[in-house]
Amino acid sequence: KFSEKMEQVHTAYQKMGKRCQMMEQEVENLTKDKQELQEKFSEKSRQKRKLDEMYDQLRSEYESVKRTAIQPANDFYPRHQS
Repeated sequence: KFSEKMEQVHTAYQKMGKRCQMMEQEVENLTKDKQELQEKFSEKSRQKRKLDEMYDQLRSEYESVKRTAIQPANDFYPRHQS
């Protein structure tokens, strides 16, 4: 009877050991995945910042071109004074 109990305890102990190993592996995998996602997020954030800067630059260039294009047009057709 005692040896049966010991065998059950030993089997349960082995199962728990294997389960712990599996969980440790899972934690390791999740940690790697998290690291990869953080790196990808950092890269995407950097790309977005760069795109935002490029957009702002283009927008200000466009506004500048628009202003200089409008001003001469106003003088192009002078109003006739009556």
